[in-house]
Amino acid sequence: MNGTLSVASRVGEGSTFTVVLREVEVAAGLADGAAGGERFDAGAVRFAKALVLIVDDIDFNRDLIRLLYDSCDFDLVDAANGREALELARKLRPDLILLDMRMPVLDGYQAAALLKQDPELRDIPVVAVTASVMEDDMARLGSNCDGYLRKPLSRADLIRCTMRFLPHTLAGAEPGPAAARPAGSAAALAPELVAAMVQAADLADLVELQRLLAEVRPTDPALAEGLGRHLERFDYDAVRNALGRPR
Repeated sequence: MNGTLSVASRVGEGSTFTVVLREVEVAAGLADGAAGGERFDAGAVRFAKALVLIVDDIDFNRDLIRLLYDSCDFDLVDAANGREALELARKLRPDLILLDMRMPVLDGYQAAALLKQDPELRDIPVVAVTASVMEDDMARLGSNCDGYLRKPLSRADLIRCTMRFLPHTLAGAEPGPAAARPAGSAAALAPELVAAMVQAADLADLVELQRLLAEVRPTDPALAEGLGRHLERFDYDAVRNALGRPR
């Protein structure tokens, strides 16, 4: 793990042990909540039959996604690295690919780029699954991925993201590619906040937009949810439109 262990002691006071672990893959968690603390009934979602390719070099992470998808009518296929993912994508043509970014042999960034360069595979939705929240990493994801999920992974986040790409129905709702909800209005937001979000959208600054989104949520939860969906698709034009500032 390329880590260090150190200790500092003082007589009569005690000791402080410090453990630093580097290069440790973050395993997905079992929490089942919606992003931003919003409640979401994942059990009310019914997906049509689909084939999903799960790509991760850690067995536990793949098994966890299988567990979170347990109630869905999916055929699930595993790959342990980007090279295997490309081979299976060419052979099986999955309906959705969940792609870890840090893997041996061929990492997720390289695999996503190759998938989008292939005329026969580029229309398959690719969702990055990553623990990274660095701005440079988010920019790289936006160029070749259709969405992203952040580790530790929750069932609600996984289901909501999947709803954006695969046909589904909701209890008491008509079939559709996504749940229809009012998107809210930017009219109640402070002009300074709207201007800051528009500027961040122009710069494709995902990290700053996520920070500003937390300021929107207390004023207009519906608008915040709609903006969050656009951000997960890296759709900055849709963010501008939702804020009433189209190009």
